[in-house]
Amino acid sequence: MPSTIGSRRHWLLVVLVAALIILLAAAGAQARPCNNCQHDEHAGGTATPAPITVTGTFRYADTAGLRPIAFANVEVWRFAPHGIFNVWSWSHERTVTTDGAGRISATFPFDVSGVIYGLRVYATNYAAVVWPNDAAHTLPFHVNPGEPSGTKIERAATAAGQSLDFSWDFTDGWTPQHFNLAESVRRGFDFASARRDPRESDPIPPAGVQPTSVTGSWYNPTADTVVITSGAVLADLLILHEYAHYLEDQIGSFPWIASTHDGCVARDLLGADISSPEHAWMEGFANWFAQAVARNDPGAGLTGLSGAGGGTSSLGVLETPASATCTVPAGMTGDKVENRVAGVLWDLTDDVFDVGSAAEVADSQANNETTIFQIMDRELDVPPHGGPWPSINTFSTAWTGRGLDANSLGQIKALNGIFPVLLPPSDPPAEPSENVCAKKPWTPGC
Repeated sequence: MPSTIGSRRHWLLVVLVAALIILLAAAGAQARPCNNCQHDEHAGGTATPAPITVTGTFRYADTAGLRPIAFANVEVWRFAPHGIFNVWSWSHERTVTTDGAGRISATFPFDVSGVIYGLRVYATNYAAVVWPNDAAHTLPFHVNPGEPSGTKIERAATAAGQSLDFSWDFTDGWTPQHFNLAESVRRGFDFASARRDPRESDPIPPAGVQPTSVTGSWYNPTADTVVITSGAVLADLLILHEYAHYLEDQIGSFPWIASTHDGCVARDLLGADISSPEHAWMEGFANWFAQAVARNDPGAGLTGLSGAGGGTSSLGVLETPASATCTVPAGMTGDKVENRVAGVLWDLTDDVFDVGSAAEVADSQANNETTIFQIMDRELDVPPHGGPWPSINTFSTAWTGRGLDANSLGQIKALNGIFPVLLPPSDPPAEPSENVCAKKPWTPGC
């Protein structure tokens, strides 16, 4: 009767021999002549298979046509052998970034024939992280080329040196909104970054952006999130307006005043008038910012003022002296009126007399968008309990403190219905809620 130990040794020898045969076969396969290989002279002439190149150009449908998905994250996945046992499975291999034209090009080694490639294109760039509209999610919005209007694109590499193209235009009714939100915010980020005060070092982190059909458009300071209603996801200027609040919160000061407002009067949730210089600056700056970004980059095609549940001021409103277009309660001073504040900032920015109206003869300033933004970034960045909330009055103090022409600013303020008055200080805005103070205890008022 053969011994058990002998039998085990016999089978072990069989397994070892079989493994050796497999390894030799694999080595032989790799050593076969390659018709599309690169030769490394420093490695003794060893042939290296030419790499696989993954390419693609990605665009989305905007209101004016196709727009590149610029500077967006794209994950490259491969269904290939992985691990010490070479088990075929899907794996995220690398994240690449599209260029300004929405293009990618990345190379991968040719390991074995039949490896399948797939991509995930994210509505994420260096300025924004966009989340899916009204969906339970753990990852930011992403989509495979080919979806959702068709079958997702997957391509197999069957020979060395192949180029696998994944180009796709997202033209369905669902996907483009997410890419447009990311692109609009990116344009605002670029404008802001180019106009930071050189003495400031606090960063502008990527903004969270949440499209939704549940609420209107607003900035959620507790979650540092720009919320855009579904009816306004292609309204670039409205998106920029809400992003301006994010910038005020991150690098300036933001008074966290919840309200409804029409450019003339601000009201609380019960309808009471809560108009204040602080609220007028908060909203007036956002109205100005949206139009200033569009003016700075006319080729970007930034359009769209409103959607269900929100809006921002038109150029017509900013160009017209707000004292002529805003009916406000008797006794309300101009520094409490949003459109009048926005009109002052715009007259400091636009070309002199560019509306051809004798009414704007007092507008002797132009191209001050960098100064305006730097004042928000520097002087109006109120330290903890270090001063009043920003207003057109504190802006004026900062303007003259920089040695700029106080007389021309005064004339522009008067043109927009903001006159110097001697009144007791206005009541301070309501303090932030407890949940805000718990999250950001350094906020003025906490």
